[in-house]
Order: sequence, then C-alpha cells, then structure tokens
Amino acid sequence: MFENKDSENEIVNKVALFEEMMSGESFTFFDVEDFEKIIGYYADLDYKDKAFSALDIGMRQFPNDLSLTLIKVDFLNSKQKFDESFKQLESIDQFYPNSVDVVLNLAKLYSITDQFHSAVIFLNKAYKLILSDSSYNEMLSDIAYEFLQIGQNRRAIVVMKKILEIDPSNESTMMELGVAYHETGQFNEAINYFNEV
Repeated sequence: MFENKDSENEIVNKVALFEEMMSGESFTFFDVEDFEKIIGYYADLDYKDKAFSALDIGMRQFPNDLSLTLIKVDFLNSKQKFDESFKQLESIDQFYPNSVDVVLNLAKLYSITDQFHSAVIFLNKAYKLILSDSSYNEMLSDIAYEFLQIGQNRRAIVVMKKILEIDPSNESTMMELGVAYHETGQFNEAINYFNEV
C-alpha cells in the first residue's frame, strides 16, 4: 500500500491531522498532494465516506485542480453519476485544454454511456496527444483497451502496434494484438502474434 516506511508515516500523520481538523480540534492547511494522499489512504481502507469528505474539502480549496477533479470523476463514475462526471470534465477542460487525462477520461465516459462515435473521436484525440508527448506512453494501453471494448479492433491494432514499437517485448500487448487480429478475421496475423508470446 505504501512505498516505504517514511512515506507510510507521513501519510498516517497527514490523516491524523485531517481527522483532528474534521473533529474541530485544530485547523491545518493541506496542499493538493496532501489531499491526494489522504483520499488514497481512506480509499485503500474502503472508507468511502471519509475519502469523499476529504475530496470535498480539497475541491473547495482547489476547485480547478486536475488531479482532484479526476479523483472526483472516478468517485462519480463508481456511483454511476455519469452526467456529473461529464460536467466535471467539461468544466476542467477549459483550464487544461488538450490534457491527455481529461480527453481520455471523456473518451471512457462516452464509452461507458454507449456514445461510441464520441468515444472514438476522443480516443483518437488522446492517441494524437500521446504521440506528441511520449511521457504519456503508458496510457496507450488504456486507449487500445477502450478501442477493443467498443469493437474498434482495427483502431486498437494501430495503437497496440505503437505500443510494441516502444516496447517490443510487451507480451500482454502481443496477446491482445493477436486477439484483435482474430476478431478482424486476420487469422495469419493473429497466429503470428500468438506464436511470439
């Protein structure tokens, strides 16, 4: 759950300070990173109400913060409050235009709500953004997965080939690529990738 003992102690101390503040015993200023740690701590222990309370306070202090907004979107999605998730993402999009995180989350929301045409548009946009900033390469597998989920196997193939271009030994991508080729009727290509695994 924690990276190391010092990190664990730091998080527990932040949570203790937060608990004191919630009980009215003290007031402590927390920055965004502190709120992320506190929310994560509660979420890991499945204290959803406390996690949401910390998120609510964090969002009031930092209403336009990207990471807190994305955490809120995850909470809303887990409660199937997709309209509220859309509102959160659309409002934060004005502060973070062309953010891969926002675009990909919008794509996922469109996919979840069966708006596949819009999902494809946003998945393509996220893919293009990632191609221009390699620091987001790890998100390519999310895009490929979403394409597969909505039956866009040919588009998923393009993305997975890019993943293998970056990491030729990625066996899970090879397997998924074989499946995608199989789904598109390209059986020889599928066999080639299955044999590589």
